[in-house]
Amino acid sequence: PGADPNDIRFKYTDVSKTRIDKEGNLVVETKFGKFIHKRPISYQVIEGEKAAVQSTFKKTGKNAYGFEVEAYNRDYELIIDPMVAITYSTYLGGSAGENHKGDGSGIAVDCEGYIYVSGYTKSTDFPVKNCYQCNFAGFDDMFITKFTPDGQDLVYSTYLGGDNLDRCYEIAIDANCYVYVPGCTYSENFPGCGSLSLNGNRIAVLAVLDANGWLYRSWCVGGAGNGDSDRAGDWAYGVAVNNLNDVYIVGFTDSPYFLPPSGGYQTIYGGGVSDAFVCRIDCDTGIIGWTYLGGTGKDVGYAIDLDSSGNVYITGYTGSTLSNGCAPYQTTRAGDLDAFVAK
Repeated sequence: PGADPNDIRFKYTDVSKTRIDKEGNLVVETKFGKFIHKRPISYQVIEGEKAAVQSTFKKTGKNAYGFEVEAYNRDYELIIDPMVAITYSTYLGGSAGENHKGDGSGIAVDCEGYIYVSGYTKSTDFPVKNCYQCNFAGFDDMFITKFTPDGQDLVYSTYLGGDNLDRCYEIAIDANCYVYVPGCTYSENFPGCGSLSLNGNRIAVLAVLDANGWLYRSWCVGGAGNGDSDRAGDWAYGVAVNNLNDVYIVGFTDSPYFLPPSGGYQTIYGGGVSDAFVCRIDCDTGIIGWTYLGGTGKDVGYAIDLDSSGNVYITGYTGSTLSNGCAPYQTTRAGDLDAFVAK
């Protein structure tokens, strides 16, 4: 009580555009998409009764706003609530479940607003449409699903996997709407990889789908796991695509013979439970280069990104003593496992 709502001001920075639409909602557009603050709901609680107060957004400057509030009782608290709207929310799954028995964990949006989701499932009745692989192949299969921008329909949805465990977590798309999905497989018949001999271990995979959701190419990446860890084999977690459509994947391996040497930063396996790895792939010609990143502990790469100059940034966790580079923020590991960031 006693405060003046006209004193409330807020301003958006690093946005493309802001506006108040005809319904009175505040629309904020960014390079990543837009979000909407619904027209504010304002009220007071007077002697136990809720009394509505009319209010709207008002523009006070470039990308700057406040509130216009009609008459109210200044002896009582005024609540102004500009809610962020959920445009839609939908389930995606079959009868076996997509949680502990499956997972939807990768998402990307293209320049036209189409939504791409990746994950894995045990469901034999997972929703499919215009599918490259229409039937569940066994154990766990990956899935890749493309939604319309309004979330009301599927453009395509497909299984991807062989007769054993196949999993993926992340997803990326390029300017041509090709889809890149990293993961791992225990299947010796994973689509696009020919006939594999895995001896019970897993291998990292990168699957590439074309704009119609059809498998364009698969790359199986890795060596023979050492078999004495709880994560025997190789796994690709994160993915990024540059403007040449070269693909970078990051993950982990427990193999001293991950790939043929390529002159990367670290060519020798560091030992321990696992090393992180980074691999660059041209989807038409093959692997361009790769490197281990790890020491004598447990090292896992989870996520990767690129800047406009082509520099690579990765993060994950480590139980090793890693090279710090120049002027590190934190020079020593504080616990058994610490996060790391590397460029």
